[in-house]
Amino acid sequence: MTRYAIVDLEATDASNATDKIKKIIQIGIVVLKNGQLVDSFASNVNPHEALSENIIKLTGLKDRDLQQAPDLVTIMPQILEILDGAVFVAHNVKFDWGLLSYHFEKLGVTLDMPRMDTVELARVFFPTFEKYGLASLSNSLHLTNSHPHSALADAEETAQLLNKIQQRVLKLPIATLHEILRHADNFIYETRYLLDELIWDCDNRFERYDINGPIATLKVAEKAHEVRISPDFSTNLKHLGLKRRRKDQTLLAKIVREDLENGKPAFIEAQAGTGKTLAYLLPALATGKKVVVSTSTKLLQDQIMDETVPALSKKFGISAAKLSSSRNYISLEKLKKYLESTNDGKNTEIFKMKVLVWLTETETGELSEISRNVTKQEMFDALTNDGTVSNHSTFSSLDFWLKAQKRAAQANLIVTNHAYLIEQFKSESTHLLKAIVIVDEAQRLFTVLENSQQQSLNTIDEILKVDVSHSSERKSQVHELLQLLDSPDLKLPRIRKIAMNLGMAHLNLFLSDEDKIYNSEGNKLTSSPKDFYNFHDYTDNLAKVIFISASIAFSEKHPLLPELLGFSDYHFYKISPKQKKNQLLLAVTDGLSVNNVNVNDYAQYLADQLSDLCQLKLPIVTLFSSREMLEKTAELLEMTEVSFSAQTKDQHELQKKQFDEGKFQLLLATGAFWEGVDFDKQKRIILVIARLPFSTPDDFLTKKFAAKFENPFYDFNLPMTAMKLRQAIGRVNRKRSQKSVVVVLDHRLASAKYAKRLQKNLTEIVPIENTLSTELSTKIEGFLKKPAK
Repeated sequence: MTRYAIVDLEATDASNATDKIKKIIQIGIVVLKNGQLVDSFASNVNPHEALSENIIKLTGLKDRDLQQAPDLVTIMPQILEILDGAVFVAHNVKFDWGLLSYHFEKLGVTLDMPRMDTVELARVFFPTFEKYGLASLSNSLHLTNSHPHSALADAEETAQLLNKIQQRVLKLPIATLHEILRHADNFIYETRYLLDELIWDCDNRFERYDINGPIATLKVAEKAHEVRISPDFSTNLKHLGLKRRRKDQTLLAKIVREDLENGKPAFIEAQAGTGKTLAYLLPALATGKKVVVSTSTKLLQDQIMDETVPALSKKFGISAAKLSSSRNYISLEKLKKYLESTNDGKNTEIFKMKVLVWLTETETGELSEISRNVTKQEMFDALTNDGTVSNHSTFSSLDFWLKAQKRAAQANLIVTNHAYLIEQFKSESTHLLKAIVIVDEAQRLFTVLENSQQQSLNTIDEILKVDVSHSSERKSQVHELLQLLDSPDLKLPRIRKIAMNLGMAHLNLFLSDEDKIYNSEGNKLTSSPKDFYNFHDYTDNLAKVIFISASIAFSEKHPLLPELLGFSDYHFYKISPKQKKNQLLLAVTDGLSVNNVNVNDYAQYLADQLSDLCQLKLPIVTLFSSREMLEKTAELLEMTEVSFSAQTKDQHELQKKQFDEGKFQLLLATGAFWEGVDFDKQKRIILVIARLPFSTPDDFLTKKFAAKFENPFYDFNLPMTAMKLRQAIGRVNRKRSQKSVVVVLDHRLASAKYAKRLQKNLTEIVPIENTLSTELSTKIEGFLKKPAK
């Protein structure tokens, strides 16, 4: 049986050395055979140079400890003896092998043995983990380490990891492991050695998997559900173990239950933090009809599926299905073709092996489950399902997209998102027939509907088709066209005339619709119909449609959301908000003038304020309305000691989880974090609003709304800003025991001519104090020290 020598080295800081070479200061080796620890060796090593403060802090070693330690040459025979005939294993083997072999070479000894890397093995055989550092893997796999960054303890921990990897490999179907071995030469060094040895003992049984050529997928048994939900909301809450009833939640549930008895559309205004998900779900499910819930983002969709659905399934027998675009699922047909090559580059080949393992454990086939660690988006794009699986395909019965559709057809509850809901309406999906459709965060429908109507054209692509080689006049016209397209005020007649003269038929046709409005940004020309999308047209075949939003009315005159969606006959309900005593909003009066400073200066102002607030040692979420401002602020914070993370594309869930776990203090966010990401894990938390989230004048929706209002700013833009702020404020006030302070660094909330009106709106839900920026820390500390009421 193979002996595995798991090695870990601690070393000096190369930048601290005169020769800029790391020196070994500690070595730990444990030997595994047949899964059992059979030998070990550990020793400090004298590096003959002083340690840096960073290394002392990291390892706990001190100069005086190492001055009494043996030289490497003294312990070299013992090291060679324990390594003899073994496979050299390390977590990041390139470092440990490279450093040890380098120093042995200097002593006249050449190491020659197979080498394996547990980092690359972990990436493949634990495909959904977020990180693959030893500490992260230890948390995920429940490994033990008595002394992190002690060489022997880290070697023992790596040995535990190797055992976990071996156990995972042995559970794989042999078809999967055979295919992995086809790609395994892309592992560093001889890492495939482990798989060559274990393939003879891996799982040869097929009852747990569907096997199709090199691809094995997990069989998932469909469970029969007996729905046993009470028509009484309070009874259902008790079954869920929720003893305390919130007044607003109970009122919302009563409104939903009573309104379900008629067929008219219902619009309900209810604030975040009222427990509205259960308040609308339980009464709707109690009718026995299929219920479709649509959320504004995929993040919120996952939140309901992960946090609410399991309890509903366990306590009431509710069967639920998540419904998303086919692009979220893997295409097994594409994967089979993708696997044909074995030399597409190291990270791509590791990704292929990772996907093969993931398929033996996933029940959904959603690509978002796979770790994005060292993985490019184009790798995922190569495997996205386009929803056109042929019935003649060998994968038709295994296709995850088709399975999701089948689950949705049989489910009591479907959870989807606004974008896919619109696709379902357009395709006249049978999933919606006679269903109760509940649209949560309904105000976000406008953005989704707007995006579904837009068409775009790359103007540079069109201009490059124009032949100007023999005509100075055509060159001049192209130059003028570029200037016109770069102007915020598009002169369409002149642009169309030039396009016609240059023979740009595609551009001319794109701009010829008088019922559309146009916008140009960068190289992209975008069009949209002048009027709103008529959502009402899609609701005829529904049993009921209910819209729920933090803001239905927009203005104080009457509810405009229904009219803008095309409804004239509907019921409107408003649950009046109550001011929360466990939350305080501080409006800074002396901040920089937003309209009179450039982006760089305002970013510096934000970075300074955030650095000061971080001295409070409390978790802080900062919301930006501009991606550019977020990135510039992040660049400035990089030069400080602040522990922060800036939101990146497609990493919302990971960053939220890491923030909840305290991996960093400050989260810089935008987009989805305004719309419905709840922070309920923190007992005390600060929310910072970088700037008031006003809509931009060039935005299509802003233009369309403006046409509907006598005074667009006060009747639309200001109420919409208040609604966004209310949503954000609700994100950090999820339970009575939680306390939070909201800091608005934009001075306009305290000093602009509309400040009183905006503050009047917000004081319905939170008390407000105007304050100097120098008083922020004192006021925050004073408020958060008081016990929550």
